Amino acid sequence: MKRVLITGSSGLIGSEIANLYLEADWEVHGTFFQNTNKINNSNFFPHKLDVSNKKSMDNFNKKNALNFDTLINNAGMNIPNDFDKISLEDWDKIFSVNLKGVFYLTQLLKDRINSNGSIINIASFSGQVGGPRTTHYAASKAGIISLTQNMARFFAEKSICVNAVSPGVIESELANAAKNLPIMKDILLNRLGTAREVAELVFFLSSDKSRYITAQTININGGLYF
Repeated sequence: MKRVLITGSSGLIGSEIANLYLEADWEVHGTFFQNTNKINNSNFFPHKLDVSNKKSMDNFNKKNALNFDTLINNAGMNIPNDFDKISLEDWDKIFSVNLKGVFYLTQLLKDRINSNGSIINIASFSGQVGGPRTTHYAASKAGIISLTQNMARFFAEKSICVNAVSPGVIESELANAAKNLPIMKDILLNRLGTAREVAELVFFLSSDKSRYITAQTININGGLYF
């Protein structure tokens, strides 16, 4: 049985990713910080983890001596605000979770990703176009794209493919409230994406069908950015 680790597995996209891997009969390990995982499946193993905290990541690494076929760095956070109102404290929070956590956790687990495995980092179209009220979030996701390319170089020796998935506007309570905002007219397919669609792309990137894809940022945004 193949094994996957998904950070932030209690969120909208993370839980959908976890469910899809469970449907495919993978052993799924999912991390959460505040929101408890509600997935009820004998092949699902929840772990509390703060990806912004070195001690928490070190403890997770020591307690869970497991190898993984796929690592999905999905945990992230956003604190929208205007450029001139973003505090250094919020800037550091965003970068600690969205970028530092991806770097350090992957560094810790570098010898536990099986050869011919996959690492998938969740980016965002904001990191490609600059979020209008999410300067820190956008910058951190741009960092994810660069980090993905660097990681792909490092892990190529073990034939581990490293890619980023960059979602556009995905259906959620927050996104649904934004349906009348100007950004909607820029989505060529004229609809929001779904967490399931993101999960299916992520799953494809960990399958044997994607073994010649690495160092890429793959957009799933309905034509919002291209």
